[in-house]
Amino acid sequence: MKLNHGFTVIELLVTVAILGILLGVAAPSLRELMMNATITGQANDLMSGLSVARSEAIKRGIRAGICTSTNGTSCTNSQWHQGWIVFADADSDGDIDGGAAPLRVQPATDGNNTLTSVGHGTNGSGARFIAYNSAGTLTAALVGVTFTLCDSRTVANVGDQAADMRGRQMSISSTGRPRVQRITCP
Repeated sequence: MKLNHGFTVIELLVTVAILGILLGVAAPSLRELMMNATITGQANDLMSGLSVARSEAIKRGIRAGICTSTNGTSCTNSQWHQGWIVFADADSDGDIDGGAAPLRVQPATDGNNTLTSVGHGTNGSGARFIAYNSAGTLTAALVGVTFTLCDSRTVANVGDQAADMRGRQMSISSTGRPRVQRITCP
């Protein structure tokens, strides 16, 4: 009786070929899954920041806001995807009050994702900001604030079908409540 202690070269090559085919099919799906998780997490981070600013305004009975920040300590003239802070704004100038610590700091987003907004305010240093009054509604100057979060899956990069509903749009109603929906990035 002869005992086999290994694989033949043909058996090994067939196994490697099957693994290669399976990985070739699974890798794009895994990449897509990771990109979806990243953009969803980034949208959730912004929604959470907006909710913290709103709830702090109500809780403290003063104006509170969220602004662009690259250093995590003050409002800076930068883009939203470079980071932001949530802060108390007792003097209503659209900037963190002198000597106060931020209520929340969000670092820059991962990857090459972009986060833009329309309807935001701009403070004296050019930083973009959103402010809530003590009732938790947007301040009178802010109407129709909308954020758009896109990754590399845009119509221009991957075509209509591959870009379909891959981005996120966060809108803030006049009552101050944020909501998120899927969009197709141009």
